[in-house]
Amino acid sequence: MSGAIYPGALVTSDLELTADVCIVGSGPGGSVLASRLCDKGLKVVMLEEGGYPTRRGYSKREQDIYPMLYQDRGLRSTADAAITILQGRTLGGGSVVNWTTSFRTPKSTLDVWER
Repeated sequence: MSGAIYPGALVTSDLELTADVCIVGSGPGGSVLASRLCDKGLKVVMLEEGGYPTRRGYSKREQDIYPMLYQDRGLRSTADAAITILQGRTLGGGSVVNWTTSFRTPKSTLDVWER
């Protein structure tokens, strides 16, 4: 089946899929790789540790969102705890939690910051 998503919570029996390649992680790297391999005719399966939240699943409360979207509930850090690492753990991976780095800051926002 092409383009199917099987949320783990809904899989109630063994699920057998056949593919040429299995990619672990659905973030920007895994997604681009999957797309390129599919373009070459390979069958690709992607595994994602995180969930598949939809718009209705977002509460807009950090105490709910961080565990849902971030690896280690948003508390992952370097070994010496000097740097926090906000690593996505959801369908789409880091592109979901870091999407604001992909567009220019709107002028209205820059104006507010300048004031």
